[in-house]
Formats: sequence, C-alpha cells, structure tokens
Amino acid sequence: PMPDEASACAGYLQAQIHLLKPKFILAMGRTAVQNLLKTNTGINSLRGQWLEFQFGNEKIQVARGEYLNYMPESKDPDLSFHHFETEGDALRPFFSYAEGGFVTHPCPDREVPETLSFELAGADGIYHPAAAMLEGNTIVLRSSAVPAPTQVRYLWVDYRESIPLFGKNGLPLAPFRG
Repeated sequence: PMPDEASACAGYLQAQIHLLKPKFILAMGRTAVQNLLKTNTGINSLRGQWLEFQFGNEKIQVARGEYLNYMPESKDPDLSFHHFETEGDALRPFFSYAEGGFVTHPCPDREVPETLSFELAGADGIYHPAAAMLEGNTIVLRSSAVPAPTQVRYLWVDYRESIPLFGKNGLPLAPFRG
C-alpha cells in the first residue's frame, strides 16, 4: 500500500491487536514488515528471523510471510467489504462474514461519530461525510452533498483514534474504498 493507505489502516490494525491479543503476527511483504516494525531495514536482511513488535506493555513475535510455508491454512474469516449497491440517493455496502450484523465501538469512553467514518462521492469523485444507518448485516449510507453516490470509503481519512464499527463477532471493520 501507499503511505496514506498504510496510515489509514493503522488504527484498524491496532484495534485488532488490542482485541485479539495475538501471540505472534505474520507480516506479508516489505510494506507490512516496515510499517509494523517502524523500520526502513530491507526485508532480505530480516529473512529467517523472529522479530519483536512492542504494543503497549506487550511484546509480540513477528514472522515474515515465508513462514506460511510451514503453517496450516487458516480457517478464520475476517469482516471485509466486498461490493455495494446503490438505491437512489443511498448506497448500501455489503461485507463478508457480516451475518451477525454490526455494533458501534464497544468502548463506552469513546465517542462514536454520527457518520461512523463513512464518506460518499458521486461522479465528480469528491468525498463527503455520509450518515450511516445500521440495518442488520449491512449499512445504508446517505449524504445530502451526494445525491447520486458512485463511490464509498470507510476510515480513509486519518480516524486512527476511534475505530467506530465492529462486527458482532468483535472484529473491527477494515478500512476500504469501493
């Protein structure tokens, strides 16, 4: 990903680490390794090494993607965007593994933004905040500034301090654009 994309996803990654409390993280490729470990060291020099990632008071072991050659296939689904449909002035995104629906941020000490960090754009490509209404396993989005939405993005602007939307399975919704 580009630096702005990595930055947009940083809060999502931190929320996942906080919720899942992993024993280790498998970093796939140079960008993942360098962003996670906040280093410019080339990944070839890190090959075959277990690395440590400091998260709060915890140290988490990090392995490079080549480690996948020695691990069984994961069966755990993630909550991710896969397509959207437009309905007049509304846009409805759909997600994988969202059958249980959504909940807003589970931490009561954090304020949930009215837009839930969604933005819509029309044919002009200019994004505007969108009001979000949770409806079962999907979300209806509208913006008075975008009467005919053609694009959507979530957590694309730097909202790292507040991940507002979670699946009922407890995993945060990943930043996306579509």
